[in-house]
Amino acid sequence: MGRAEEVLGRVLPVRVQHALRDSKVFGKAVDNVLMVGAGAALVALRPSLARDYVVGAKDSQVARGLAYGPLKRHTVDVYGDADTAPAARGILVFVHGGAWGFGNKEMYTLHALELERRGFLVLVLNYRLYPWAKSDEQAQDVNLALRWARERYPGASSTRVMGHSSGAHISMLAAIQAAQQGEQLCDGLLLLSGPFDIETHYDFERGRGVHELSFMKPANGTTLEEFRARSPVRLVRQLSVDERDLLPHIMLLHGEKDDTVPVTSTLALHRELVHIGHEDLETYILERHDHVDIHTDFMFGRGHLVMALLDRFVKAPLTARL
Repeated sequence: MGRAEEVLGRVLPVRVQHALRDSKVFGKAVDNVLMVGAGAALVALRPSLARDYVVGAKDSQVARGLAYGPLKRHTVDVYGDADTAPAARGILVFVHGGAWGFGNKEMYTLHALELERRGFLVLVLNYRLYPWAKSDEQAQDVNLALRWARERYPGASSTRVMGHSSGAHISMLAAIQAAQQGEQLCDGLLLLSGPFDIETHYDFERGRGVHELSFMKPANGTTLEEFRARSPVRLVRQLSVDERDLLPHIMLLHGEKDDTVPVTSTLALHRELVHIGHEDLETYILERHDHVDIHTDFMFGRGHLVMALLDRFVKAPLTARL
């Protein structure tokens, strides 16, 4: 949640904040504001990318709105040559952020185009948002999409998942759920700036005065027990030895100057993964990067360090697929 929410958290009565948060139009309104704002910024600063953001690049192959499940939000946009890319470079699934309550696949066209140019078949998901679903159900949607991709593209050389912010939390939760069910549905996780301990993040949001307006609390439960049941830093310790072996390669990235999700969140998950003996792990803390910088570096294909880490992630040895 950003600066505008901090202002609203200070001036609006709690009951009004809850009414906004729990309405089915607030998240959509945030989406519209962000999409218009991003489009206007591109027109002003990067006009060459503005068209790509709105309609896609001329040289891109895009199949929009494919259904990976039975519900309205179970849709995915697929970028790339579906005949050659899965076998040649593999599949990369992008799970957007949005504080569990807003965001849509159309906002991430530039991310997908950059990844498509690198040879991937790129899947950008929509998934259910709060108030229609809580975070564990959102993670179930991610796994549903991964099973769909496995059936649709059986010759894929690899399947990797990238998630940003709440999308990173959901992606890690999905990998834990899969392991608990005896499955490994992806070969790698690239988790950017994720809030992996819901209890701690709630305290952080309360300190900023956005905890009553934020989707985080209702999307993850309303009690400490529910927070902990949706916190990867706690759940990984509960995995059996066999379940731990089903976790894929994990790369964690976080900006040192992130004031939306503190870097301590990623460091806590790193410590827990080390504690359970998960050796297929890389963690990078990026100086002079905040919550948005990592995101926009991918979006615009800029930032030599971030893009080098992406290349390192996709070249990592694959874990065994079961």
